[in-house]
Amino acid sequence: HQRLVDLNPAAQHLLDRTEAQLIGQTLPQVLEHWPTTPVLPSAPIELALSSGRIAEARRSPLTDRRGQQRGAVILLRDITDRQQAEA
Repeated sequence: HQRLVDLNPAAQHLLDRTEAQLIGQTLPQVLEHWPTTPVLPSAPIELALSSGRIAEARRSPLTDRRGQQRGAVILLRDITDRQQAEA
């Protein structure tokens, strides 16, 4: 399983957990509603977070110079206010 190796303060705030609580966790442990099927690169996914917020997540692969995937970057954007305005 993919494990979290780094995150910025904005992600910590959105997830309502500290870096120490998140580093080393698998993606499904951090993002409870992460799909079990493969996620297409850059395809947005809406996730309900345990913090009560709603995030749009996008996955981008990290590859080495031979083109082999070595990991991924997950970009989270808080869309809670937008979702509430549309409701």
